Amino acid sequence: MSSRVSLSLLVAALAFLVLPSSGTAQAPRRPTSPLQAATRALIEGRFDEADALADKLDVRDPSVAAIKARSAIARGRYPQAEALLRPVVARAPASEAALELGLLQHMLGRPDANGRLSFKSRALIPLSRLAASRAAGVIVKSEQMRSTLPGVAHVDVIPNGVDLDKFAPQPMAAAREALGWPTTGSMLLFAGDPDEPRKNFALAREVETRLRLRGLDVQLQSVHGRPQSAMVHAMNASNVLLLPSFHEGSPNVVKEAMACSLPVVAAPVGDCAERLRECRPSAVVERTAEAFTDAVASVLAAGTRSNGRECVAALALPAVATRVIAVYERALARQGAR
Repeated sequence: MSSRVSLSLLVAALAFLVLPSSGTAQAPRRPTSPLQAATRALIEGRFDEADALADKLDVRDPSVAAIKARSAIARGRYPQAEALLRPVVARAPASEAALELGLLQHMLGRPDANGRLSFKSRALIPLSRLAASRAAGVIVKSEQMRSTLPGVAHVDVIPNGVDLDKFAPQPMAAAREALGWPTTGSMLLFAGDPDEPRKNFALAREVETRLRLRGLDVQLQSVHGRPQSAMVHAMNASNVLLLPSFHEGSPNVVKEAMACSLPVVAAPVGDCAERLRECRPSAVVERTAEAFTDAVASVLAAGTRSNGRECVAALALPAVATRVIAVYERALARQGAR
């Protein structure tokens, strides 16, 4: 019997290629089934399409639930992903969905409102590392995440790709009109779930307050759980993206903002420092109200869009998909050599 290749892509954290230890490896084939097509759409960052394809299948299937959960995770919808996985894991505790749930909850931990990991999270992180050590291949989204896996072989750093056709600059006035936003003033965009502790919405609100005390006409806009088209409008209608998160892998929202030429001010999480190194105006600063306020004020004073689209060009979807497929091929080659 030929071996079955299972890709567990936790888009916000880790990804594992899990290969059985016996059987004959086969080369990757062009997707022919809805499940394969959904997986390909997920890899290439076409999350709405991945959802639509997965919706044609049985969500009780662990593989289908895992795909839908990864799509939700990629967009920062952690409670939605957890809600999808929990009932499936209860029926199939050794499934791909169970691995996905474990990674979601414990690989980077579940911080409280102060950004501290609970005892349970700290205790279970080694279990996720053990799973990585047994995988035929591991994909992580940043060098920071690679550093959490000392001694694990075959670890590739591949950030999620960006749909440069969808996330592209638009006239600010038209974008604000589409959203019904004010035509004047500076808009601070918070693109995470305000109720998710790891996103640190409280700091974004504090920055808005401090900027107003400095006499700046600013307004914090929280956009979450909306279609990608609305997020594209929001990024083009805003003056700066705030990312004060406690934990991230390779946040899609940063790369998408860059593709729209929206300046970003981020905490030093995930691969933000690497992504924003050459992006101007933008900044990676200490996760404090003072540092964020100063950085945002500097960005607003510059009064320009960023060169982010140029900086993120190498993460176009076709290029990233090619790198992911290459990981499959190397894992299959190692499997065939056993």
